[in-house]
Amino acid sequence: MRAVTFGVLFLSGLVIVIAVAAMVWSALPISVDRKSADPAVIYANTLAGDLPEFQEGYFEFEGRQLHYVEAGEGDPIVLVHGFPSYWYSLIRQANDLRRDHRVILIDGLGAGRSDAPNNVDAYKLDKMVAHFRALLDELGIQKTHLVGHDWGAVFVYGFAQRHPEKTSTVTGISSPTLTVLLKLLETNARQQAIAEYIERFKQANSPLLLALGVPKRIWENPYKQHVDNGLLTPEEGKLFRRAFSDARRINAHINWYRANIPAYTDITETDYWPSQGASITVPALYIWGSKDHILLPEIIPLMRQIAPNLHVIKYEGVGHWPHLQRSEEVTAAIRKLVTAEHSRDE
Repeated sequence: MRAVTFGVLFLSGLVIVIAVAAMVWSALPISVDRKSADPAVIYANTLAGDLPEFQEGYFEFEGRQLHYVEAGEGDPIVLVHGFPSYWYSLIRQANDLRRDHRVILIDGLGAGRSDAPNNVDAYKLDKMVAHFRALLDELGIQKTHLVGHDWGAVFVYGFAQRHPEKTSTVTGISSPTLTVLLKLLETNARQQAIAEYIERFKQANSPLLLALGVPKRIWENPYKQHVDNGLLTPEEGKLFRRAFSDARRINAHINWYRANIPAYTDITETDYWPSQGASITVPALYIWGSKDHILLPEIIPLMRQIAPNLHVIKYEGVGHWPHLQRSEEVTAAIRKLVTAEHSRDE
């Protein structure tokens, strides 16, 4: 009897120790060796040929460091990735655009080599947009073209709504504004069902993500699939696998969801950032694929309501990653929008 009791106590104690260790581990700051070069920058520059090489930098604002990469000269274009991703996911567009533009790619808060604070409030769009605007000021950029994929699209559309005076054009790939997304979640039962994964994301934590093998699962879908389909090289696959090897950083990046998307039953007017009636007044482009099952096509009329200058491009047979699956066509569409606006300014 004593042996059984001792065994139960031992196991209980072990569980407590493991739980405490997991809590301590998940709360530890996520460090980045900023003295060493980003492996993705090194790899991209080995293939640069006659293209301008990428340089990387960090910009601190209100105690948080944002990592960015830039190359080229000319009219600036900023590209912002989505989840789960980092700056390199838009390399196909950057490689072309840096020939005649100043191209800047940022690692969003929680992603890549940017800071990943545990404070969920730091990931509110208004705070991240303020950080980004301060970065533009630091880089001497008065006005810029914006391109974003997934959460990056939500981000750049939101910036264009909040700061049209700083925005030349805006292109979103596979995601709408936060205001449109919340409206669809509030009113569309099908979108509510699709978005159940968001609530599962928000309830996760670093130990759970690690226990469920999420770093490996992110590698397998989508990135290994992109490698297998020839959309990424094996070397690029290794870069993405390395970028998502830390469950704590993945959990930090999920804070974009926690900070900005309430449960659809709890959405209030104050959640609509920058405001429920905010519009996009600059020339805008929305790109999506017919096989993207994350968001419904009902997004399109809602986007048109708030963006009178919106042009929509739909790629048949394409999923959530048009910038990889149709990289040349997407880049050409961005160029067309940017060139048209540049000609209008002359």
